Amino acid sequence: MSDSNKKRNYYDILCINKTATQTEIKNAYKKLAIILHPDKGGTKEAFQELTEAYNTLMDIQQRQVYDEHISNPFNNVFNKTHRHASSSKVKCKDVSYCINIPLKNAFEDCHYMIRRRMTKVCENCMSFCNACAGYGIFMCGRRMTNTKCPFCFGKGVVKNTYICNKCDNGFKIEIKEFSVDIKKDEIYNYVKIYDGLGEQPIKANEYAGDFIVKVNMILPHNCEIENGVLVYKPVVNIKKLLCGCEIDVPVDLNIETNKVKIEPLFCDPKNVLIIKNSGLFGKNGHRYNINIQPTIDYHIDDKNTIDINKLKDVLNCF
Repeated sequence: MSDSNKKRNYYDILCINKTATQTEIKNAYKKLAIILHPDKGGTKEAFQELTEAYNTLMDIQQRQVYDEHISNPFNNVFNKTHRHASSSKVKCKDVSYCINIPLKNAFEDCHYMIRRRMTKVCENCMSFCNACAGYGIFMCGRRMTNTKCPFCFGKGVVKNTYICNKCDNGFKIEIKEFSVDIKKDEIYNYVKIYDGLGEQPIKANEYAGDFIVKVNMILPHNCEIENGVLVYKPVVNIKKLLCGCEIDVPVDLNIETNKVKIEPLFCDPKNVLIIKNSGLFGKNGHRYNINIQPTIDYHIDDKNTIDINKLKDVLNCF
């Protein structure tokens, strides 16, 4: 025992407190033996070290002698151990929240209240697992592979003896309410990130994710947005496009008139009627266009015939 100070602490090896009972020592040994046994991927040296620690602490006289020789009591079993998992921080998942805004409301500033519900660890009832220092994993074996901690079952936290009446089995709900003010020139492609309000950490090497607020515009039928430009694609019969017509425009497009005149022979599917500076608001006072691009209906029957005389008058103008 003369070199006990040069060896790893036996209590650290077994992942137990210095006040552990014989039963606790035995249970700890059984759990770790499954992980560290050479046949299970562990190393011979690690298993021998575990067995030596177990035999010493299970013998009352040897344990008393050992306790007299060690100067550092149980502190952090994670230090300088071959079961050391990566100490780098891992970000929890981000949470996305989508605000649905009808197109008719996208031409003015908007105000919304958001109620964020988060699940957090109750500090009164839960504590980091001593065995894995709250990481939930060991690194063991010849290839130093990650293994789920057998003491906390990979959760990184364990329940305390005392359980308060303010949480649900060790976890509590925290609700945060905040307002979101969206200016009309920010609605298109709006994204705002609230740091630390995403998924909340449980393990020691985790930190909170972010809460990401986005805007989804609810568009009328046959409408879409292309690079900020509102594109309305009404279905129009070929006869109307040949002779000229007026197209009803959805009120949501916020155009001064609800009808748009289409000149005769507007029959090319690539033709686009552009209403300049009438669409969504952009930065620095800029305003996008509105494009009207009819989808041509080529169906002609007895109820939907072409007025030949009107078509002749149209052609005579060219």
